[in-house]
Amino acid sequence: MVVTTDLPPATLYLEPTELQDMEVCPRMLDFKKHQRLVPKRTSPKLYKGKLWHIFLERYYTEGHKAAKAALTDSAEAEKRRIQSLVLMKPEEEAEFDEAVRLLEVVADLYDEWATEEDPKYFTRVIAVEQPFEIELVRGVVIAGRIDMVVEDRWGNLWPWDNKSTSSSNWPDDSLIRLNTQFRTYWLAVKSLAYAGVLPDRRVPGFVYNGARFNVKNPRNARTPLFYRRVVRFPEAAQDTITNNLVALVEEYRIHKDRRYFRPQPGQHCVWRCPYTELCLAEENQTDVSALRDELFVVYDGRPNYLRGDGE
Repeated sequence: MVVTTDLPPATLYLEPTELQDMEVCPRMLDFKKHQRLVPKRTSPKLYKGKLWHIFLERYYTEGHKAAKAALTDSAEAEKRRIQSLVLMKPEEEAEFDEAVRLLEVVADLYDEWATEEDPKYFTRVIAVEQPFEIELVRGVVIAGRIDMVVEDRWGNLWPWDNKSTSSSNWPDDSLIRLNTQFRTYWLAVKSLAYAGVLPDRRVPGFVYNGARFNVKNPRNARTPLFYRRVVRFPEAAQDTITNNLVALVEEYRIHKDRRYFRPQPGQHCVWRCPYTELCLAEENQTDVSALRDELFVVYDGRPNYLRGDGE
């Protein structure tokens, strides 16, 4: 396995989140990656997560005050973006404004919580939004960005991922350990350290840093709003993780070669996937062009890694 910023031209770029989407539903991956469809009406779960991610990125680079200002500015920009695509109903605008108010309160509470908790987990932040490219096998590059890499008091490196949820249930160790995205980040930090891109240190495991937004009054929440979990990976896991990634890439290639990404029905059809209506129309082999234009726009931005377009 090779990790470098000077890789030969790849025939295939994939992100860890894309491979994870492949596990959940190949059809959902097709809508996101190939058709590049972005819903005009953004789910509150999605814009809350997007704004929270922006807050934490700035929090760990510039501090709470700058992060809070970035959260407010980004919320205003996100609202303008949505309004440029659709006419927001009064109740949708009120829902958005309430979500931003909630985020701002949670941001203050996070600062109080993290001031006490962070020193237990790390002594310094090594990198924020760390890019990586791993040549998994010849011609296949797994690429992306890791939210943070931190160093603990013993000099170990830990990849760190920020997650937000509207559920009261936090993932247990097994779900974190088997998560494709998290396992790939662990593998990437090990590779970056070995290649000298990051300090050459041990990488014992992974840190999950979660926040939940399913309460109306966060200051009076009866259960914790934040959850942080450290999961360790044995060295032998490197081989099994690599084999899992290779298997997912092979499955992806089968779908792409057939030009048919099968749907995988599940709970995500109800609460996670914005493409359900479009998916059903495609399965019925009806003309979906009008539906696509009504509900989605085509994303024309750059990928979230060093280079390549994911194709």
